Amino acid sequence: GEERGKSTARNLLIDGYCALCSEGLEQEEQEVIDCSEIVQCYFCKDSFHAINCKDDSCNVSATSVFKNQLSPAVNNTSSYERRFGRFLFMCDDCVTLEEKKRASATADRVQLLDAKFDSFKQDYRREISELKNLLKQHLSSDNTVAEETKLGNSDSPTTVKPSKELWSQRVQNLKHMVTIKTKANGTPLSPLVLEKTCIDSGASVVKTFALPKSKDTGILCNSRKDAEVLMEKFEETLPSNEVELVTARKPEINVVGLTREYSSSELTEMIKKQNDGISNLLEDNTALLDDKFMKVISITKVKSYKGAQQTPYKATIRVSNLIRDLIHKQGDRLYLGLQTCKVYDAFFVPRCYKCQEFGHHSKNCSRDRSICGFCAQEHETKSCTIKSDSTATPTCINCRNCGKKETNHYAGSFVCPILIAKQNELKKRIPFHQCQKRENKGSKPQMLST
Repeated sequence: GEERGKSTARNLLIDGYCALCSEGLEQEEQEVIDCSEIVQCYFCKDSFHAINCKDDSCNVSATSVFKNQLSPAVNNTSSYERRFGRFLFMCDDCVTLEEKKRASATADRVQLLDAKFDSFKQDYRREISELKNLLKQHLSSDNTVAEETKLGNSDSPTTVKPSKELWSQRVQNLKHMVTIKTKANGTPLSPLVLEKTCIDSGASVVKTFALPKSKDTGILCNSRKDAEVLMEKFEETLPSNEVELVTARKPEINVVGLTREYSSSELTEMIKKQNDGISNLLEDNTALLDDKFMKVISITKVKSYKGAQQTPYKATIRVSNLIRDLIHKQGDRLYLGLQTCKVYDAFFVPRCYKCQEFGHHSKNCSRDRSICGFCAQEHETKSCTIKSDSTATPTCINCRNCGKKETNHYAGSFVCPILIAKQNELKKRIPFHQCQKRENKGSKPQMLST
């Protein structure tokens, strides 16, 4: 066993006498002191004066019960042990030493666990690094998978969701695309006329194709300049056809449930730091700057219900298609500060408050008369007399003019089919929503997260 030093206790027995009680006494006086009742430390085997010591703090039991209870237990009397078990006495020095040993053993176990945990972290980081390399290899080999839509045969769904490279390629393609609207009678543009116009313009054309639903003709050019030159040529030679230069729009999102009015820089920093997918994208030196785009447009106060403890805020943010896809993979949520905020898509369609039509503001309205957005009569919406009547049925002027059956909603209602159609037109210019639309039709995406 371990060697233990001599005890420093004041009531230690030395040569059969208590060091405390015999302190300063002659030999004859020491012999008078009763030190027959002692306790012995189980570990160091030192004996201590535990009964009738002049220092009460050294006495471990009353005199009347010592022999009957404490002494048999300490002396390991067999009959007592069989009935009550064994009682071990430890001196203060040995208690301290045992506590140090136990603390040391605990520290060793903790150190061993820390070492194992550090080893696990290193192995985990190494495996993550290897996995990232495999993903990069997969993405680099996947860039040959693209949407191939031929003229007249463009209804086959895409079964592979674009990777990061394909997102960027799709956005670039939209920047270089010209669309020619089908005539009102449904007659598409003649392929021979299309070919001659492209040759005469001198533009480099990558491919032509028919858009699935509208049957409009799409022309993908080699560069933005080629697309602009081709558009001018079509406007010159085919004035009866509506020609449009397509641009790729970036998605806008509404982040709801903010607990306070953050600044734009604070909100951007939280999004970058607390959302791993976005952090990895922004730290990727190989990613395009357009894929890293993120801009806070506004942070506004939201009307709260009566009795709410906090005033909620909403942030409108414009992001790249790739960042929108990463947010979608997080369950359309963002981790911000001490909370998780729900994310909704924002489709802003301007509506004139004078004529109630979509696509322009009232200051640019050419109409002479105002139309009510609630009852569709010729007066301003704010002066409508039946708007405050809870039993009154609203009438949408836009749906009524278009011959829609359902007109019992006000002009700016979210259920208005005219507004929904305008929002769907916006979606056509946003690659993220086009890919989501294909997924909802039943295709199984295989995109690997960045």
